[in-house]
Order: sequence, then C-alpha cells, then structure tokens
Amino acid sequence: MTEVQERPAPGEPTEEGIRLALASRTPVALDAGSFKAAAVLVPIFQVDGAWQVLLTRRTSTVDTHKGEISFPGGSRDPEDPDLAATALREAEEEVGIREARLLGRLDDLYTISNFRITPFVGRIAYPFEVRPQPREIAEVIVLPLAALVAPGCFVEKLLDRGGLAPFPIYFFSAGGYTVWGATAKILKQFLDLCLDFKPTPSGPEVTAAVDDIVGKVKGRR
Repeated sequence: MTEVQERPAPGEPTEEGIRLALASRTPVALDAGSFKAAAVLVPIFQVDGAWQVLLTRRTSTVDTHKGEISFPGGSRDPEDPDLAATALREAEEEVGIREARLLGRLDDLYTISNFRITPFVGRIAYPFEVRPQPREIAEVIVLPLAALVAPGCFVEKLLDRGGLAPFPIYFFSAGGYTVWGATAKILKQFLDLCLDFKPTPSGPEVTAAVDDIVGKVKGRR
C-alpha cells in the first residue's frame, strides 16, 4: 500500500510513532484452550492529518453481539496462514477493505461469546470505498481519535458477577455512538499506548447511556 504520509494534527502521533508505541511492549498472548481463535483489525487512517478509526455496527441477524459496535474481524479459517491474515481477510469480507499496512498488535482477550481475540492495528488508505456485507454489517462508523480521548467520553463500570470479583466494562461515547465491551477494551489499550489517554469524569448524558446498556447486560444474565 503506497500513500503519502500526512503531517499529523497537533497533539497526534505520526504513523511511525504509533508503530513504535505498539512495538514498545510484548503483547499478552493467551492460550486459546476451549475458546475459538479469532482476530480483528483496528483500521486507522488520516483525514487532513487527523487520525480516524473505522468500526462497524452489527446487524440483528448475526449469531452473536447483535446490534453492537465492533471492529472488522472474525474466526480464523483453516486456510488462514496466521491470525494477521484472518484480520485482513475478515476486513475485506465485512467492509471491503482490500489492503492495510499492519503497524502492530495488542493484547489477546477472551470474550463471553467464547472467542479469544487477537487485535491488529493497521493503516488503511484514504479515501476508500466501503462495501458492507449486508447480512453482518448494518453500518460503517468512522470516529476521530480526538473525539475518543476528549474529556468525559470514557466510563468504566464494575459488573457484579454473583460472588466473584467484579468485572470491569469499558465504554466510549462519541459522535452519537457508544462503544463498549471487548471493542472498547481494545480501543482503550490502543489509545493508552499511542495517544497517552487519560480518562476524565463523564457527564450526565454519557453516564445515562452507559447505565442503560449496563441494565440490558444485567437483564441477559
């Protein structure tokens, strides 16, 4: 992928800065065990020097995480040579991203839907044309990284697990969307490493949106 490198917006890192930040530590690698191996792509790109991230909203017809916001990704196929290939293949299948320059990876994590996810950060060319897979993707979402590190956009909640240690759930609210769960956990680690993210207390509107989601999560249990 060839692309002219843009000068980053004030306070934002260069592509090389992101690459170095991701390479500054060894990502946590979890044993798959009984979990299904999966990978996601964290697709980033610049518009007038400002970094953006691409996410998707899942349809109500997918098997898991209906209607939730996620990164392009999915289960590893037997034909995939590695999990990076899984992330790139799924990004093309789900939203039509044909190419990405991988900059590094983040920590593995387990999900309640029995997946072990390996996240890869990749720069995609801009402008681009998206081709959402209609059965899986209801909407393609683009959010500026600056909006995700803005004061008051982040919330952490502890979910009671009936006698076990409370489980932290992360939420980001920006652009009229609320990103939460595994996707927010991946996003937070990326922002921590690459943009030196420092959360601040959220306002009442963000808190109300988060409380609504937490109530729904508790209702599923």
